[in-house]
Amino acid sequence: MKLLAVAGLLIGIKVEGVGLAANVGVIAYFLAATYAHVRARFLKQEFWLNCLGMLLFAVAVLLYSFVL
Repeated sequence: MKLLAVAGLLIGIKVEGVGLAANVGVIAYFLAATYAHVRARFLKQEFWLNCLGMLLFAVAVLLYSFVL
């Protein structure tokens, strides 16, 4: 899943629209991971650093790339 996201983001550099779709997919992936972590009550350091950190980073990339 992560390799497909990376490939989509790289292809999105050249092909219009693919980068947006890949970025939205990455955000959806991390939203699902956040939900799974909360539901499993696994709220240790890995959750805050990896899951939420990467979710915020993906949202920041989306905002920087397509809004600004």
